[in-house]
Amino acid sequence: EGCRGGARRQGVRGGRGGVGGNEAVLIALEQALAESGDPAAALERAVGLLHRSRGYFWVGIYARQGEEMVRQAFRGPVPPCLGFRLGQGNVGTTGQTGRTKIIPDVRQDPIYQMCFEETRSEVVVPVRLGSQMVGVIDVESDRLDAFPPGEAALLEAVAARLAPAVGKVAGPVPARPGRREP
Repeated sequence: EGCRGGARRQGVRGGRGGVGGNEAVLIALEQALAESGDPAAALERAVGLLHRSRGYFWVGIYARQGEEMVRQAFRGPVPPCLGFRLGQGNVGTTGQTGRTKIIPDVRQDPIYQMCFEETRSEVVVPVRLGSQMVGVIDVESDRLDAFPPGEAALLEAVAARLAPAVGKVAGPVPARPGRREP
C-alpha cells in the first residue's frame, strides 16, 4: 500500500556514470528553465537534463497534492506508481518530513517501496517554496551506494531552482489541525 495508480510497463533504462559537473548541470538547468514556457515543461526539461547528464537509472519529480506526492515528470522506465501518500515509502516520507534521505542499499531500507526490481540505491530530496513543502525529487540507481558525496547537495540545489515550477503544479497544502488560516 502507498504506491498508487499507473500500469507496469517496460521502459528505456537510464545510463550510468554522469558526465556533467555540478556547476555545468546547474547552469544548463537555469538555461532550460529560462527557455521553458510553463511549469510542466520546466519539470520535463529538468528530469531530461538530470537523467542525461548524471546517468541516473530513474529520476522523477513529485508535487504535493493534498495528502499525496503525485508524479509530475520522470525519465527512465515507466513506474507502476503515480503517487505516494505522505509518510509512505521514501517519497511520501520525504514529502512529510522535508528531510533529504539517501539510501545506499534499498534492500536494507524498511520503508522502501519497490517500483523497479533494478533499483539498488536511492536519494530523495525535498522541494520547498519558502517554508512550504511543495514536492520532492526522487533519483534511483541500479547500482549499490551509487551516489557520491555531494550528489544530495547538487539535487538540493536543483530543488531550490525548481521550487517555483513545482509550487505552480502543487495543490494547496492543507492547514495543520489547530492552526487557523487568515
